[in-house]
Amino acid sequence: WDLLKICTFLSGFVSKWTIAHDRMIYRMVCWISSSLDYALYAEVGDLASEWNLGLWTDSDLASCIFTKRSTSGVIVAISGPSTFAPIGASAQKATGATAESTPSAELVALAKGMRTEGIPVSVLFSKLLKRRIELTAHEDNETAIVAVKKGYSPLMRHLTRTYSISIAQLHKLFHREQR
Repeated sequence: WDLLKICTFLSGFVSKWTIAHDRMIYRMVCWISSSLDYALYAEVGDLASEWNLGLWTDSDLASCIFTKRSTSGVIVAISGPSTFAPIGASAQKATGATAESTPSAELVALAKGMRTEGIPVSVLFSKLLKRRIELTAHEDNETAIVAVKKGYSPLMRHLTRTYSISIAQLHKLFHREQR
């Protein structure tokens, strides 16, 4: 999963490859060669009745030096007092418009994470475990958190037009989860 971002990034330049991309792929291969001893592991020390789901999303503003587009990252994991087991992850370069601010890029990542990973995995685990499973979304941008809590942000009202993301829908989704 450590290679998701760079592979996603480089795949967008297959038809317009440059020497800079050669350097990036060389650096990636060096990372692979130097990190062969690293491994992703899961720790499950709780009964299934104690499991919950965690969703972590993050984004960076204009990380691509060529297109100035943001990259969104998502990871979903089973969590509990003695459990952490990653079960899904993705990294994707933003499509459409370029984000105008870090909070708007973070909201794009949060909406994508809920839509593509959080809700589907939550529904699946609820059916498998035959109980309602709690999904906790982790967001690190205070402005994005405030916008979702309020259900609106005048500075990010463009998100509906440019990214088809509604802050009001995110607000309703999280407000419904708290009941």
